[in-house]
Amino acid sequence: MRVCEWLACAWLGLASFFHPLAHAAPWGGSPAAPTLRDEAVGRADLALAEARRAHRAQGGGLPTLGAGRPARLAVAAYEAALALAPAPGDDLDDVDLHHRLFVATVYLPDAEARWRLALTHFDAMRAGDPRDPRETDLLPDVCTALSKLAAHGGPGTDEVLERAVREYATWRARTDETDPQLADNIAMNASNTAELLMALGPERLPEALALYAESVALYPGEPLGWYGLAVAADRDGQVERGESAMRRALELDPRMRRLTAAGVYFVPHGDLRYYEGLAHQVAGRNAAARDAYRAFLAEGKTTRYGARARAHLTELRARP
Repeated sequence: MRVCEWLACAWLGLASFFHPLAHAAPWGGSPAAPTLRDEAVGRADLALAEARRAHRAQGGGLPTLGAGRPARLAVAAYEAALALAPAPGDDLDDVDLHHRLFVATVYLPDAEARWRLALTHFDAMRAGDPRDPRETDLLPDVCTALSKLAAHGGPGTDEVLERAVREYATWRARTDETDPQLADNIAMNASNTAELLMALGPERLPEALALYAESVALYPGEPLGWYGLAVAADRDGQVERGESAMRRALELDPRMRRLTAAGVYFVPHGDLRYYEGLAHQVAGRNAAARDAYRAFLAEGKTTRYGARARAHLTELRARP
C-alpha cells in the first residue's frame, strides 16, 4: 500500500522557478528582448504557481480538478517552450524544462496519462544530465508514478515493478539514514518497496518481509506497516507471525480506517480485499472475511495469491 503521494514541489519550492521574461543585460547595455521561448516559460511558471496555490487552498493531499486546470496550462506552455529552439543566451536548457514539466505533472489529477507523462520527462531529464542533483528529490514521485502504472496490471507490469524497486533503492542510497527526522520517510520507503516486491510473486516474499520488519521497527505507530507485514507473512505460510502482526495492526486501527484513508492505494488493484479478509479472519468476523476474500478473487484477476485466498475460504467454511 502507498501512503500519500509525495509532492516534489513541497520540497523544491516555486520561488526558484520564476524565469525572467527578459535576458540579463550585458555590462553597460540594455536588457535583451524576451524570446518566444522566454514568454512560454513565463506563462508556464505563472500557471504552475497558480496550481500550487490551488493545491494549498484545498488543504494539500491529492490534486483535484481545481489545481489540475492551471497545471494543464503549465504543462502545455512548458511543452511549447520545449518545442522552440533556444536562442543565444537563453537561461533555461531542455533539462530545466523537463524538470519543470515533471513538477507540473505532480499537480495533475490522478490518471494513467499523468504518470506516463511524468516518467517521460523524468527520463528525458536524466538522459540530459545523469548527475543533476535535483533528481533525488523527484525520485519518490517517480516511484509513485511507476507504482500507479503497475497497479493497473497488463503486459510489462513486472518490469515496471522492478524499476520502482530500483528507484526506491536509489533514493534510499542517497538519504542520510542517521537523520531522525527522516525515519518516518525511510519506514514508508521500506513498506512501499516491500509491497512492490510482494506483488512480484511468492519468491520475493523473504525480501518483502525483511523490509516490512524494518518499517515497523522504524515507525511502530503506523498500522500500515503492520498490515503489510501480516499479509506478507500469511502469504509466506508464516501463519502465527501473520496473525500476530495483524492483531497489532488492529490494536492501532480497530476500525480498519487506515486501509482506506486518502492517499492510500494498493499494488495491484484489488489487493485491499485480501488485507480486509485477513483482518476480519484474525478478528473472528468470519462472514466478513469470506466476503472480502471472494471480492479479492473477483477483483484480482491476475493475482499471484489466489490459491492462498481460496485456502482461507476453505478454512472459513469449517467455522460457524
